[in-house]
Order: sequence, then structure tokens, then C-alpha cells
Amino acid sequence: MFIQVLIRSVPHVSGRSISDSLEHFFQTNHPNHYLCHQLTMERQRILKDPKSIISVAFVSFNSRWGAAVCAQTQQSQNPTLWLTNWAPESRDVYWKNLSIPFVSLSIQKLVISLLVFALVFFYMIPIAFVQSLANLDGLEKVAPFLKPVIELKFIKSFLQGFLPGLALKIFLYILPTVLLILSKVEGYVALSVLERRAVAKYYYFMLVNVFLGSIVAGTSVYFWSPPSCARNQECLSKT
Repeated sequence: MFIQVLIRSVPHVSGRSISDSLEHFFQTNHPNHYLCHQLTMERQRILKDPKSIISVAFVSFNSRWGAAVCAQTQQSQNPTLWLTNWAPESRDVYWKNLSIPFVSLSIQKLVISLLVFALVFFYMIPIAFVQSLANLDGLEKVAPFLKPVIELKFIKSFLQGFLPGLALKIFLYILPTVLLILSKVEGYVALSVLERRAVAKYYYFMLVNVFLGSIVAGTSVYFWSPPSCARNQECLSKT
């Protein structure tokens, strides 16, 4: 039995190949538990082209304790080199993200965090617009020039009964794909982690927009669209 640890940002040493650097480093720092290593390669094309080898490797250990020490401790005084983490199962590896440098990875995560924040909170704008379509009085008040068109029976039925639900379903249908793409850009190397991160983003989006957003939008539309005169008179007569 052997346990693997994923090594990223292996530094280039003049006169040594990446494989030699890995061998020397782990023979020196983990001599009692190190077994072997495998460079990440891009299938058959890279097997035939040594220049395509990237500074990432899967290092095998002969004990869980040795692998845990390596995976959970800093291996170098420079925190951007010899980055270690638990290796995903081979079928779970997202190969495109293995070669992202540490600095680029940090920048990408920051940018994606800002984009997700903007997506979650500014997506309320189309949600609020969709909610406003269900209230024709409010829509006529905001855009009085649309009143002749809105009053048509077919248009009125479409706006009130079909369009709000359809628009919301389209938004929610494309959302998981968008969030998965954003998670991939964040730089995670395991497909399971990518999916888990996308699901977490989806949860926050649903909580803020569909639940809280619908309540806020619906309340706002009602507030800015008071009942008609007939209903006001009815309310006054009851009081």
C-alpha cells in the first residue's frame, strides 16, 4: 500500500531535470517514507516530448503518517515553492489546472471571488425585473407608453402567467454551468472539489436571490404600486 501527495510549483534548478530535483528533495527531507514519484504528463503526446513536463508530481509514501506530514507542512522557506496537498484519485484529477503557478492561482481565486460576489448580489436586478412583470400596474406606472400593448389580452396573459416563470427557469438553468466554469478558473485540481465548490456557490445564489431576492423584490413592487382607486375606496369604506 502506498499513499500519494500532490506536489506543485517544483522549482527549476540549473543543470537538473524536474525529476532529479524531486528525487533529491524527497530523499533528503523524507528519506524514511519516500517511495517514488510520477511527473504529470499530458497522455501520449507529452510522453514523447520531455519539454512538455510541468513542475507538478505525484509523490508516493510508504505510510499514512509520512504522507500526512508532507501534505500538511510547509516544505520550504519560500511558501510559493514545493506546495503540497493530498493527491486526488487519478480519475478525479482536473489536469488543466495542475500547471497554474502559485501567484496566478492566488490572483485567479481573488478575481473569481469578486465575480461570484457580483453575480450573487447584482443578479437581483434581472430577478426584480422579472418580478415586476407580474404586476402590470407597476409596469404601466414605470413605462406608461407600454399601456396600449400591455392591455392586449394575449400580451397581458403572457406577461402575468408565463414570462416571469420562464425567465427565472432560464436563469437557473444556465447558472450551474456558469458556476462550474468559475470554479474551474479558481484552479482546483480535483473534479469532485470543483463540483463541490460550484454547488456551494449555487446554494448561496439561491439563498440570496431566489429566496431573499424574491421577497424583497415582491415587497418593493407592491410598495411602489399601490392598489387601484376602487380598492382604496373599498378599504376606506371598511375602515
